Amino acid sequence: MLGDLAQHELVHNPDAGNPGVNEVFSNPWAFARDGADFLVTDAGANDLVRVHPDGTTETVFAFPTNTRSSEPVPTCGSGLRVGLTGRRSPW
Repeated sequence: MLGDLAQHELVHNPDAGNPGVNEVFSNPWAFARDGADFLVTDAGANDLVRVHPDGTTETVFAFPTNTRSSEPVPTCGSGLRVGLTGRRSPW
């Protein structure tokens, strides 16, 4: 898989419109194959990015800024799931 997610974040910064989000930061965390492409959750950029076989990238979804209290939040061990129907879910 070839795709420069840090460059994608630098050029597009999909979460820049969220309150309190001004920095350019990339931390690819999990990926799943979706046909010939890969879907990558980027924990630093707060987005879901599609990486095509030729290395080009596109933003699929920018996660909103969610401010939570200090109560525990359930997690997903894989970080990203692609269901049998092709539905994608970051949880």
